[in-house]
Amino acid sequence: VRLGDSAYSYAVFRKYSMVSYQPSNPHTVVELIRSLNQPIVLFGDDISTLREIKKFVNLDNVYICDDIKSDLSLNNTENFLFDISLMREANALYGTYSAVVQLASLSSNKPFFNTHEAMRSKKHYINIKKSLSNFTSLHKDVLVCSYFQCFLLANYLNIDIVFQEELLKKALDLDFENDKYRLYLCLYYMKYKGAKKAEYYLKEVFKTRKNEFLQNCVAKWNNNT
Repeated sequence: VRLGDSAYSYAVFRKYSMVSYQPSNPHTVVELIRSLNQPIVLFGDDISTLREIKKFVNLDNVYICDDIKSDLSLNNTENFLFDISLMREANALYGTYSAVVQLASLSSNKPFFNTHEAMRSKKHYINIKKSLSNFTSLHKDVLVCSYFQCFLLANYLNIDIVFQEELLKKALDLDFENDKYRLYLCLYYMKYKGAKKAEYYLKEVFKTRKNEFLQNCVAKWNNNT
């Protein structure tokens, strides 16, 4: 299973649509680990989050790639090749759009599964929602990613309507500059509370962030979202 570091606020493309930007988040990965019930190696650049995941699940069959190679003195290229080589030995690979995991899958002919698509049932959602409240020892940027993707799953399943709004507002509180969440709030209001509520909210947004909001929508938003 691979997690990158693209959830952090220095990654401007976190504001883009979920079509082009869909990182794995720790709460979904925790549910994946528990669902698979087999040895799992965690890969990624965000080592601190990987360690928090391992600590939280507290299972002997979960390993971190960085620990496996801790005694080796590897440069960046060697690190990359080591990760690819180890991934190629897996029975299956889980991740999103990381070039590393995609390359490992293509070069080994091992099955690749999108982390989010593998965890889309109501049962998975209930467990992910529960872990949001008791797995909080994470950087705020990582929590934002989990809040938003939990919203997307609830919205996909059309459940927990009130909680969906809470998740978007939590994400926005922690990542105020990300107008993607404001756009999703508009879409949420349109879907569940009607056009008047969405219009009112949009007018409030335009009072302070009209240019930023429109720039993000026009320049960065993918119409397939």
